[in-house]
Amino acid sequence: MPIKKSDIIKVDYEKALVSLFYGLTFFMALVFSNHTAGWGHIENFYYFYFVCFAWYFSHVVFLLLQKSGLSLRLNRIDGLFILYSGYMLINVPVIDGAAAYHEAHFTMLHLLVLYLLFKTSLQKSADGFVPALLTLTGVVASGYGLWQWAGWAGSDSTYFTITGFFSNPGPYGNYLAAILPFALVFLMNVTSKDNQLKDRVLKHGLSVSLLVLLAGCILSGSRTAMLSGAAGSLYILNERFLPMRKAWKMRKHKKWLIPTTFFVTLLTAGLLFYWKVDSSYGRMLIWKISVNLWWDNPFFGIGSGRFAVDYANHQALYFAANDLSSYLGELAGMTYFAFNEWLQMGVELGIIGLLLFGTLIYNLVKTPTATPIMLAAKASILALLVQSLFFYPFSVLPIQLLFTFCMAVLSKVQSDGPTFFLVPRAKNALVVMTFLWGVAFFAYQASTMRAIQKWKKAASIVLFQEKKALSIYQGVYATLRYKGEFLFNYGAELSKLGDYKKSIALLEEAKRKFSHIDLYLFLGNSYKGNKQFTMAEQSYMHALRMVPSRFYPKYLLVQLYRDTGQSTKAVELAKEIIITEPKVPSSLVTEIKNEMKNFLSHESPA
Repeated sequence: MPIKKSDIIKVDYEKALVSLFYGLTFFMALVFSNHTAGWGHIENFYYFYFVCFAWYFSHVVFLLLQKSGLSLRLNRIDGLFILYSGYMLINVPVIDGAAAYHEAHFTMLHLLVLYLLFKTSLQKSADGFVPALLTLTGVVASGYGLWQWAGWAGSDSTYFTITGFFSNPGPYGNYLAAILPFALVFLMNVTSKDNQLKDRVLKHGLSVSLLVLLAGCILSGSRTAMLSGAAGSLYILNERFLPMRKAWKMRKHKKWLIPTTFFVTLLTAGLLFYWKVDSSYGRMLIWKISVNLWWDNPFFGIGSGRFAVDYANHQALYFAANDLSSYLGELAGMTYFAFNEWLQMGVELGIIGLLLFGTLIYNLVKTPTATPIMLAAKASILALLVQSLFFYPFSVLPIQLLFTFCMAVLSKVQSDGPTFFLVPRAKNALVVMTFLWGVAFFAYQASTMRAIQKWKKAASIVLFQEKKALSIYQGVYATLRYKGEFLFNYGAELSKLGDYKKSIALLEEAKRKFSHIDLYLFLGNSYKGNKQFTMAEQSYMHALRMVPSRFYPKYLLVQLYRDTGQSTKAVELAKEIIITEPKVPSSLVTEIKNEMKNFLSHESPA
């Protein structure tokens, strides 16, 4: 049957639209990540949400224009991902109340919709398109980081030279490691016909791209990135050339294979541990405290997204019972992640959430690799599983998006599960209902983004236009009261301006949704200004126990003891400040030490 010209135009248009949305989605997630550095980027990942909405709305229009019904087939991976996502979202109001929702949960909703869109759109693009797109995305990300490393571009971070589009080298290196399998599979499957120039150019270009990705991975200095990149690459090479399988078949004749493998693994682990030994012991401290936190609610968890709020408080409790000046006290810092996704998932979602996610991963891993893109997807998931043991890949938007895409790729080959068919009228009714829900959600997200932009403006002018700034803060309070960061910033500004009573109310509210040492320092300042000295001391002490190596909480305690006539406590703590070596020398620490010396020269115990 001859193909009509109109059909060719239609197919080309659909492919062009799908390609556009794929490109926009991956690049927007990368450039406007939730781990983008700097205060100025706080609302930028909403642009990623808006691309998701555009893709969703175009799909809705396409479904409405179709006169036929709609066939829906759900397999095990679909069901498990929907069940896990649903449990994560329901877990929030059940455990902690509806007001605890935040961007992590909004992101999960978008990823769930994107998962379904990926599944329906993959058949409209060639297998080589997405690996090429992901390789290009990775090269752009890696290239920008290498540009920073060479000194040709600045980094938003104070501490790191190379961060790419991210806030630190960790997400940068691990994102590249997760992209690496797609670049490798794409390169291995480029076939040269009659030595054509375009094939040779493509192969050389991919070889350079692979080197760029590897360079970014290594220069990031992330041990997890290097380990996970190696794991994904070795899996692909093993599937292609079978060296490990051949070696295993020869195990009866090679008695040294198992002990050698064990020794090499142990040696590698030791080298990685002692490469950055302080970091290694720091993570062990985080894991220890996280396990204690898990016991608060082992079956259902403390609530999705609550780890970042509760961990620092549990670290403070740990150091309330242990020596603040110990080696671990020097290593402790502010963290919002357990650096082990399985442990953090257990803390937040309990054993039930852990079992759901583990079952999902099991079904993904056992899926056969029938095509090159499936091989790359499984290798990428393997890399992410390695990362999940020592990092937080499922909290970084571009990596979350990549994982969602890999799930869609592997899910497409599963044919088990029920099939539902909707007649045209029922299909249209369902599409319209979801469309209206989508419009309402889009409006809510847009209003939230506008409120965040107003909040940024208020924070930038509060020192010069106090009344106007406070009016803006009050105006966006109803919209942003779910954000602990907003409540903290609002309360801190009021504390600086001397409105201690209202500041205390806001900072106490912020404590339930956000955790940071500065929050307790400002809360202490407000209690002190309100003549509630016991509460001020408790706040300062809590801040000190959260991060024992910090000097400023001790400094504020000395001032509090001095101003309230507790000379003995003030002198003892001042002496401790003087003899303590700073973890990171700074001008602030020098000023504090000099002020303490001056204080001691004019003060003696009562």
